[in-house]
Amino acid sequence: MASSQEAMSKLRVGRTTEYRMGTDTRLLTIDHGPTELFVLCTERFEAAPAFRSGDFSMHMIRVKGNPMAMVICMVGDHQWMLAKDSLVLHVEARMFVFVLPGFLYGLTLPTTASDHESRIVEEIFKRFCAYRDLSANEDCESGGDSNSETDPWARAYSKMEKLTSRKTVIAAANSAKTPPETTAGVSSADPNTRRKLQRAVRTSAVVKLLSRALLAGALDPTKHLHLVAATAAGGAALPTMWALADLLDAVEAGKQRIEALPLGQRGPQGSSGWWTLNREGARRLLEVVWACGATRGVKRTRVEAVEEEEEEDSNGGSNGITGSNGRCRGGKAKEGGSKMVA
Repeated sequence: MASSQEAMSKLRVGRTTEYRMGTDTRLLTIDHGPTELFVLCTERFEAAPAFRSGDFSMHMIRVKGNPMAMVICMVGDHQWMLAKDSLVLHVEARMFVFVLPGFLYGLTLPTTASDHESRIVEEIFKRFCAYRDLSANEDCESGGDSNSETDPWARAYSKMEKLTSRKTVIAAANSAKTPPETTAGVSSADPNTRRKLQRAVRTSAVVKLLSRALLAGALDPTKHLHLVAATAAGGAALPTMWALADLLDAVEAGKQRIEALPLGQRGPQGSSGWWTLNREGARRLLEVVWACGATRGVKRTRVEAVEEEEEEDSNGGSNGITGSNGRCRGGKAKEGGSKMVA
């Protein structure tokens, strides 16, 4: 218990950047070795190629005057958010699996990460999402597949299969099924690989848009969010995974079809302390998306621009877009501690 409390006491030690309507606090940075991020879309996760590689950091977004928070994970410039009802599995030492709408992420912290840093990462996951520790389940059968004895992600697949009785989590990995397609560079054994990679890139783009819109005041929590306040005194409401799924659906559907989407008021059943976008919020964010494209004198949206830049990054280009830490124009930095959580 003492070690857990010690790790939690370090959460707010980091650099805080102050914006017009909120703050961005860096909870943790691991920059002394590359962290690898995988999109687990190969057969039984075997030989999954790294999707991103770089420094790993975790940020907390807070909006002034509102009991809500948003925690973002980053590998390099690529982002995804934690949610109150998002499943994060600790599958092996320094290895985690994230269940996101339409695909799974695999995260491997560098071997240079200290035990203290790894423990803080785990404590953040325990606090801000639905966390399960499978790292101690070494008795999981491999089903006679010799590859699973050496491939860590294949072993993770076997552990997840056992946990879910071959249903829930594995089904989440295949929830973005599309008809078979022929695409150069995509294995015919998994025709959905390209769609899942695109979904991952788009997820990063919309998480950046959501955090920046909140910090800049383009989204007003009192008008554009459905919030179920936390029952505990001082507790902050955390996003539900529906916030990400609804935003992805809204961006993909566009303004013409947004009225048909079942937006808002969907979250963990019988639970308090969560928030998601309502229909007005999704409409407002789409207006911001299209306005950003219009001010640049181009026909593409801001989401498409971010996607293109992330694709360039994955192909060996520059390390992402300007303002990769969720920065909004006009923000002022205010130091609140060291870069590393010591």
